[in-house]
Amino acid sequence: MRKLICELLESDPNIEVVDTARDGYEAVEKVAKLHPDVVTMDVQMPRMSGLEALSHIMSQCPTPVIILTGLNNPQLAIEALERGAVDFVLKPSGTISMDIYKIRQELIQKVKLAPLVNIRKMVQRGITSSLPPLKTPFRIPGKRVVVIGASTGGPRALNHCLS
Repeated sequence: MRKLICELLESDPNIEVVDTARDGYEAVEKVAKLHPDVVTMDVQMPRMSGLEALSHIMSQCPTPVIILTGLNNPQLAIEALERGAVDFVLKPSGTISMDIYKIRQELIQKVKLAPLVNIRKMVQRGITSSLPPLKTPFRIPGKRVVVIGASTGGPRALNHCLS
């Protein structure tokens, strides 16, 4: 899987993969040593899960992290956002196959945008926060529209809406 993700990212001439990690422990060590602009990390990793590694990265060396998770458990994406991930990509379900190439554009776009997030400011404020609901809901006569917007601190509210 690491090799496929590297190939996807390096297919863009503006992205350089500086290293890969076999597990969560190695990921935490390499982020502290290499200070990459952005990290992509699977939630399912040996020895230390991606979520645990994410928590360590955010506390030791805050870095924009994009979490990769399977379609069969989108709840993990919400938990990753609560722990400080700047975004997530849902991997195609099934075996490791050519389906992973379906997420190429999404992953590349998110990797390019992630370094723009002021991660240190986000960590200083606290990863999650909540705002009071609007007092007057916006209405469109004759139409039913549901719009959900989430930003830093929004994962908990989004999780509440979708539960």
